[in-house]
Amino acid sequence: MKDILEKIRDAENIYVPKGEDREPCVAAFQELSGIEVPTFQEEDLKARSQGRTFWLFKGMDIPRLLGCYEGIGIAGTDSVAENRIRNQGTPVVARKIGEPMCRFSVLAEKDRVGRAKSVINADPRYARTALTIPTSRPRLLAEICSWRDLGFVPLEEPQVSGSIESMASLTGIGIVADLVRTGKTAYDNRLQEVYSLCDVYPEIVLRAEDASL
Repeated sequence: MKDILEKIRDAENIYVPKGEDREPCVAAFQELSGIEVPTFQEEDLKARSQGRTFWLFKGMDIPRLLGCYEGIGIAGTDSVAENRIRNQGTPVVARKIGEPMCRFSVLAEKDRVGRAKSVINADPRYARTALTIPTSRPRLLAEICSWRDLGFVPLEEPQVSGSIESMASLTGIGIVADLVRTGKTAYDNRLQEVYSLCDVYPEIVLRAEDASL
């Protein structure tokens, strides 16, 4: 941990996620490092404070940026994993910090809950038919299902990065995998959380050459 703190405090560039990840990621980062992340003015994507430059990017882009540029990043477990799986050669490493900020879960319409549970509870020792479902994190879903012998496969086309809940009805499949925070969006779209695939944490992301985690 001491090495991580040294790297953080020496960093001239710190990459901060936009959107719903921002608040929990910043809180965990500030508690760990003692460095206050400044308030970004209006539409500004860059802020100077304490001799450092803070940059706002989508969390999914931060691990990729650190493969090319120096600095320290903060991003969610899902963003780090999705990039690690997609780009095996990306030279970044990460460490979880703080408490879980959401879950990556299987969601289903009421009349498809039984179908979802049958896939989750299927005995992997016997032949089974995989169920293809829409998801906002296709590579992460594929990796988790491989680990756990779950019979879900990410829908390849079309892939959308948001409004995954709507894809349950649009595709007629009635089952999706998406991030769940309060569960309100799922409830509003008549979906039930059937199974938690993994917790999503804030993570510190560093270039591999700079890290000794």
